[in-house]
This record gives sequence, structure tokens and C-alpha cells, in this order.
Amino acid sequence: GYFMDRQKNTRFGKFRKMLIVGTFLCALNYCALWFGVAGASENLKLAIAYISYFLLGITFPIMDISLNSSLPLMTDDLKERNILSSVKIIGYGVGTALCGVVAPMLISNMGSDKRAYLTVIGAFIALVVVCSTGGTLGFKQNVRFKTEKHYTVKDLFKIITVSPVLV
Repeated sequence: GYFMDRQKNTRFGKFRKMLIVGTFLCALNYCALWFGVAGASENLKLAIAYISYFLLGITFPIMDISLNSSLPLMTDDLKERNILSSVKIIGYGVGTALCGVVAPMLISNMGSDKRAYLTVIGAFIALVVVCSTGGTLGFKQNVRFKTEKHYTVKDLFKIITVSPVLV
């Protein structure tokens, strides 16, 4: 969030570039995770899983913080923002259901072999990239920034050291 706050507001919007970059970084991370473990030894699979999980903590927020920060820039109307946020949450839920329920069903119906696994995973990753990038290119930033106040590193430490955050 700290670095995204410092992005310049271009004619394409303030967060669009980071949202697209975050989408591709997440897709690359998922490719490394799901394709990397396909032929790896047990120890290598575990290492790939740990590294991918660590990278997910970095790559997903690039995408998610950019998306959440874009919502207030699409409309000033709180009701419309709530609807946009609900659509995002429903999209996450549908995506999770597709990956968790439909993908295993497809793989089992395709013969449960390595090729079926890789095909389904590749298709899901491609679908996420296409939908996320298409959605990102399709939204308009209708609200302009009124101020350009940036947080400093000192401000970050103040935020982090607040009691509820520490707890």
C-alpha cells in the first residue's frame, strides 16, 4: 500500500498498472506452484510450496490492494462502492469454488493423469489472467484525487505500533 500510494495518477488511473502487474505476478507464482510440483521430488515439492506461499503473501496484495484502492476512484456514491465491493467478493467466492470443486471434477473426468491436471490448471490460470486483465482495462477512474498526501516511513511505524495492530 505504501508503494502503491506513491504511484503517479496517469490517464489510465492510479492503480491500474499495479493491478495488472499484480495479476501477472500472481499468475506466474501459481504457474510455478502448480506446474513446478508436477514432476518434482517430495522435498522439492515442499520447497516449491513454501516459496510459493511466501510469494503469495507478496504478489496477491499487489493485486488485491490495487483493486480495493480502485473502488473509491470509480464512484463517489457509497452505495455503488458497496455494490462493486460485493461483486468483487462474489467473484473471489466463485473463483475459489471453481478451483476447489470444478477443477478436481474435471481432472477426474479427464482420466486423472498428469496431462489432465496440467491442462485444467493451465486453463484456470489463463482464465484468471484474461478476466482480471479484461476487468482492469474495462473500469474507469471517475473520481479524481483531491489531495496528494503521502505517508512517510515514520507514519508507517506510528500505524504499526498502535495497540490494536500489535495485538
